[in-house]
Amino acid sequence: MLRHHLALPAGSVPDARALLAADGWELRPGGRGTECAAPELTPLVALRVQELDALHCSQESSRMAGLAQRHGGQSFGWDALQPAAR
Repeated sequence: MLRHHLALPAGSVPDARALLAADGWELRPGGRGTECAAPELTPLVALRVQELDALHCSQESSRMAGLAQRHGGQSFGWDALQPAAR
């Protein structure tokens, strides 16, 4: 699973949710923006289950930073989560 931590103005959350949903991303409340974001921004986590590799993590990080910037928000990085090897 790849999770991106964002904070967006409340008015832009529906548009961002629609854009991300088209590519299989889910937008949920919470994340690092809770501690780091300006008070007028809504802290969010964009997440998607996918195979993880360096290229796709980098591409998606750039995409999320651009999305946040275009909507007047901020991006606070990402987390990569994988199940433990058996």
